[in-house]
Amino acid sequence: MQTTKKLVLIVLVLSTVFATVFAQTSMTSLSTQSLFTTDVDDFMDVNEWHNVMPKKFFGFLGYGETGKGFIQLGFAKQLTKVYMGAYFEGLPILWESKTEKDNNGNKKVTVKTLGRNPTNASVLAGFKNIGIKGAFSFQPQRRQITVNGVPGNYDNQHITDGIAKTTAISNVFDMELGVTAGMNINGPKDRLYKTSAEIALESKVSKVNKSNDTAKTVDMADESVYTLKINGGVGFDFWQKRDITQSLALALDTDWDIFPKKTEYRKAPGTERTVNTVGRLNDVLTLTPVWTLAYEPEGKFAFKAEAGMPVRFHFENDYNYKESVAASTTTTYNTSRNYNFNLGFEPTLKGAVTWKPFSKLRFNAGASFIVPEFGWETEKTETRAADGTVTNTTKDVTWFFNDSAIGTSGKFYANSGFTWFVTDKVTVDTQWDILQNLFNNEFVTQLTEGNYNFWNTVNKLLIHKIRFAVSVKM
Repeated sequence: MQTTKKLVLIVLVLSTVFATVFAQTSMTSLSTQSLFTTDVDDFMDVNEWHNVMPKKFFGFLGYGETGKGFIQLGFAKQLTKVYMGAYFEGLPILWESKTEKDNNGNKKVTVKTLGRNPTNASVLAGFKNIGIKGAFSFQPQRRQITVNGVPGNYDNQHITDGIAKTTAISNVFDMELGVTAGMNINGPKDRLYKTSAEIALESKVSKVNKSNDTAKTVDMADESVYTLKINGGVGFDFWQKRDITQSLALALDTDWDIFPKKTEYRKAPGTERTVNTVGRLNDVLTLTPVWTLAYEPEGKFAFKAEAGMPVRFHFENDYNYKESVAASTTTTYNTSRNYNFNLGFEPTLKGAVTWKPFSKLRFNAGASFIVPEFGWETEKTETRAADGTVTNTTKDVTWFFNDSAIGTSGKFYANSGFTWFVTDKVTVDTQWDILQNLFNNEFVTQLTEGNYNFWNTVNKLLIHKIRFAVSVKM
């Protein structure tokens, strides 16, 4: 048997789909908990693109928060009346095509995606006070899927086996696309209201189709979940005196899960059966008010603080029944159906400073405190007979605080970095892991007590990774 392989590089260029499925982030933003931003953050923002204003073009190159592996490329240009921006993040999608032959010339062809690397692309158009952004995200996955009662791990691949006379197509990937629009509106008291709205579709596809020409069977299993995201927000400065500004923002993010009705299919000699699953629900609504205080005098030092209170409403129901459609239809009810409601609060507090001791060098640092999520969860369980009649109902209310099984545990993050203004056109922005390694997301330093070796302490404080990105504006 001989085997041949080839790699096909798929380059995704999408300008007709729109969503904020991901966002480019500067090293300054990472170092200051998103409180201070640069042109890298603004050039693809539907409300902030006006800040960039390149005379010829703006571009940047980076490798993201990890500093390696996933490339980031950005470009923007002001045309006569329209501002255009484009962004790519991740790695191009690689496919492997493998062909095997037996001695009779029969072929087995396997085509699959290599790895599970994300690929993202976006385009923004801005004109007057409006910005419209389009984006696409795709990432192959590997998941366990049960086909005809047999669980197995499946990749995103297509196998045509001319030797065994079988075909297996498994679509296993995450993909998101949608549209985001922003508008800056002048309001009373000379306030500028920055509004935005987004609609996106997130697809977690887990679907397998199999056929066997020898046994004359066809099987299908679909465990996919599709999430419709409808989000909106508004922010404005409500108080300003000299170098101090106070701002308010309110965001509403909603996730509405959509489940396929047809979840199983089986065809064999003398039989054909379709299974429909009905009644599943999983919806999340998050309302986030945020207050921001900024002190930005003309000079070397600037400070920002932010307080937020995300409020999360989570509704989840088990499936109601499964309908098996064959020569006759059989309905099998879920004999123990759960109805869950979760209301959670997660206060956050952030602070960040920048210090510019020299005209070409600025230091950045920030910290955030995420209080353990608290709230309550109500769970109703219905015990039902075979015909769906409810025979018993139990209700439980669970109050939680710092329960990672229900909500999220409290966290502390600290980051640091610096920005080197090489020229008025070239900037090197960095994230330097001094604070991250000093605290390691805890309220205690990681220095060893009783260690009197001065140089070991200096090494532990200062010798850490420096991630950087380069931007050019001309």
